[in-house]
Amino acid sequence: MSDYDKGTNKVVQFPAFDEIPEESKKQPAYSISVAEAIYSKYKNNKTAIGSDWGSFFHELRLYGLGKQSPDKYKKFLSGSSNATADVLDSTVSEDTRETARKGWWNVNWENIVSFLPNLRSQVRGAMSEIDWNLRADAIDLDSGATEETRMLELYIGTHPVFSKLINDLKQTANIPIEEQEFIPED
Repeated sequence: MSDYDKGTNKVVQFPAFDEIPEESKKQPAYSISVAEAIYSKYKNNKTAIGSDWGSFFHELRLYGLGKQSPDKYKKFLSGSSNATADVLDSTVSEDTRETARKGWWNVNWENIVSFLPNLRSQVRGAMSEIDWNLRADAIDLDSGATEETRMLELYIGTHPVFSKLINDLKQTANIPIEEQEFIPED
């Protein structure tokens, strides 16, 4: 962004939407000021998902790839009940006899096999076998009205009574008569 100080969490207010004329809203400066206000809210965690969520999403991505940190497993297997305990080193315990007895020296902490990539591929495989029956409808009113108008024009244009009446009126007014390319069957 042009003049925005990215190093600080500077608070930028949104421009007054109602007071700014429509012509000014079409200028790049207005778009930049709105973008700076949105970015300011994001950096100051005033949005639904703020900038502090980045590390959480990164951790979830690592779990999905099976490349998560082994520190959580070390804490759990060492019997540490405190979630804020310091991360233990690879030997897990200071007592080497207890560590050897529990088998911590035999654990390869660098290559932990995660079940999530396998689970993800199973879910994708199950979803790919589903036959999807989709129906798409228009959201806006204009496209629905346009479709309905076309349908009614086609119906009236192909109706035996209405089409003769309309063709007679067009012939009287010297309007060219259009032949229907497609006539639906009942």
